[in-house]
Amino acid sequence: MKKFLSIFLVFVLVLSLTPAAFAADSKLAGDVNNDFETTTKDITILRRYLAGGYGVEIQEAVSDVNGDSAVNAKDVTILRRYHVGGYGVELVQPKEELKPDETPRIPLN
Repeated sequence: MKKFLSIFLVFVLVLSLTPAAFAADSKLAGDVNNDFETTTKDITILRRYLAGGYGVEIQEAVSDVNGDSAVNAKDVTILRRYHVGGYGVELVQPKEELKPDETPRIPLN
């Protein structure tokens, strides 16, 4: 019985591990919320971030999907087009991690 219980606990532990346990940050372009996939949720989070934060955190380096060294409304537009079928849009993979103070944001005015 003890052997079965120990095998069962190991099995449960292995299943409970997520990809986040193996990597600190996703390097996937457009993966704003670091969930290892680019989805419409990333668009919503990026919009909230640009509108003033609302307590959301993003990976700024992968949020710059057009490669212009700025996280702004253009990136939101490109992510939207990408998710509705592409329209010839390709997401630019990040070259390196940007520091938050190096990444300009659009003004709220």
